[in-house]
This record gives sequence, C-alpha cells and structure tokens, in this order.
Amino acid sequence: MIINIGQGSPFEVLLGIVFVALVFLIFFGTLFVFGAYVLGNLRDKWPEQTSQQRFIQMSKYSLYLGVFCLVVWLAIKQMPA
Repeated sequence: MIINIGQGSPFEVLLGIVFVALVFLIFFGTLFVFGAYVLGNLRDKWPEQTSQQRFIQMSKYSLYLGVFCLVVWLAIKQMPA
C-alpha cells in the first residue's frame, strides 16, 4: 500500500499536524473537565462530611483511579511495538 499524503504539499502536512493536535487537545480537555467536575463535587461536599465519610469517599476515588490506571497500563502493554 502506497501512501502519498503530504508529498510535495507542506499545507497538507501542516493540516495533518493541526488535526492530530486538535484530537489530542480534545481528548485531554475531556479528561480535565471530568477531573474538575469530580474534584468540584468533592470540595463542595467536604465540609459537611464526617471523617469516616471522608475516608470512605477518598478510598473510593483512589480505587477508581487505581483501576483506571491499571486498565490504561494493560492497554498500553498489549499494543504492538
């Protein structure tokens, strides 16, 4: 399979770079908004919780983050080099 995209056309290469950067910015922006939403809810509920409720809530968030990191690590590990 011969790929001739961008050969002799710097505009096509620049357009491809901009598109890839845009996709990554959208992905990381989505993760940032999700994290800000979770932390905002945590901050709003924090003053009215007892220390036991805080511990349980932080344990759950830590577990969720650990499972997410494990899944990402396993997915990266399975990718071909």
